[in-house]
Amino acid sequence: AALLRRRPRSGALAAALSSDSSMSAWGRQKRGVDDLVEAVANDRTACVVVLRHRTFDDDAAAALAAAIRRSSTFEELRCSGHAISATGAAALGDAIGASRTARVVDVGDGTLGDEGVEALASCLRCPTLEALELEAKGVGDAGLAAT
Repeated sequence: AALLRRRPRSGALAAALSSDSSMSAWGRQKRGVDDLVEAVANDRTACVVVLRHRTFDDDAAAALAAAIRRSSTFEELRCSGHAISATGAAALGDAIGASRTARVVDVGDGTLGDEGVEALASCLRCPTLEALELEAKGVGDAGLAAT
């Protein structure tokens, strides 16, 4: 599998969030992770962006992973800058790896490291995946070898 990277054009993500009803920015309103999970599981959102000021931990990752498994329209997860462990990364990686619609994955922060990337690498089984963003994730040789 190849390491794929793609960056949105400056302002493109913000513009899409304001105009595309298939995108959900969790954090724009004071709601719990359950609302986000329900929206993904019920195919009401294809793209999830977890804003930096929200708490997104292993429990939230596991709940979102379960929703991704139920979704037939999920395409994109962007929650970079949130510390999750290898446990949370494995839950997301396995769910996205089983997806037939995912295109972009950008999760974790500088603490993700090799162990987290190795756990997340199962997302590469998804045949539609176009990008797995690993910049600034604390990845070394072992993590890169997993991709």
